[in-house]
Amino acid sequence: MLRRGYHCDPARGGCLVEMAGTLPGGPWTDRSERLHPLLATVCRAVNDRLADTARGTVLIAVPWLAGTAMAGTAMAGTATAGTATARTATAGTATARTAAAGTTAADTPMAGRALGAALARLVASHAGMPAPARALRGRAARQAVRRLAARPDADERLRALLADAINLARTSAGLPVMPAGALDRPLTVTRLPVRVEAVRDTELFTVLHCRAELAGWPAELRAAWQAAQPPGRRCPVAG
Repeated sequence: MLRRGYHCDPARGGCLVEMAGTLPGGPWTDRSERLHPLLATVCRAVNDRLADTARGTVLIAVPWLAGTAMAGTAMAGTATAGTATARTATAGTATARTAAAGTTAADTPMAGRALGAALARLVASHAGMPAPARALRGRAARQAVRRLAARPDADERLRALLADAINLARTSAGLPVMPAGALDRPLTVTRLPVRVEAVRDTELFTVLHCRAELAGWPAELRAAWQAAQPPGRRCPVAG
C-alpha cells in the first residue's frame, strides 16, 4: 500500500514512484527511470503531502505512470514529420491546462526539455505561481505542492494536479490518458504482491529488482494497467 517517504523494500510499503517501477518490473527506487523526472518529483511530493486517509484515492494512478519517461517523443507509428501539437486531457476538474508542443522521435532531447517546461508551467499554474526557471523546476514543483497542501481543500487540489500532470506526460508520449475522475474513488488495499529478486550491482551493493504480481492485484488496478498500454500492445496479466 502507499506510504509516505522512501522505503528500502516493498515489505514496508511504497510511494507512487516506487510502485510504478514494478510495472512491468525494474529496480526498487523512488527515482525510477520509467517516469519523466519532473513528473516523478510531482508524484513524490503529492504522495507525501496527501492525508493518510486520502492516499488510497491515488493508488489507481500507479499503472498510468509507467512509460512516461518516453514523454516528449512520439510513439512508433504515431510520429509525424515536423512538430506535432500535444494537448492536455482534462482530469475531471476545471484546473486542466493546455500543454506545450512536443516533437518527433528524431528530436528527443529537445522534446524532453519542452515537456519539462510544460510540466513546470502546469504545476505553477495550479498553485498560482509564476513559471520557474529551468534550474529551479524541481524545487518550484515541491514548493507548489506545499502551497496546495496548506489549503483547506488540499487533497482535492493535489489529486487534480497529479491527474493533470500524468495526462500531460502521457499525451506527449502518445499514450492513452487516464480517465476523468479516476482519482476520485479510493481503493481499499492492504497488500499488493510484488516479486522481489536481489541482484548484485557491484561488489559492494545489491539492488532489489521488483515486479508486480498483477494476478494478485485488485481488479481495478489490473484493468487500469491494460487500459494504459499503447494501442495494439495490450498485455496479458502476468503474475
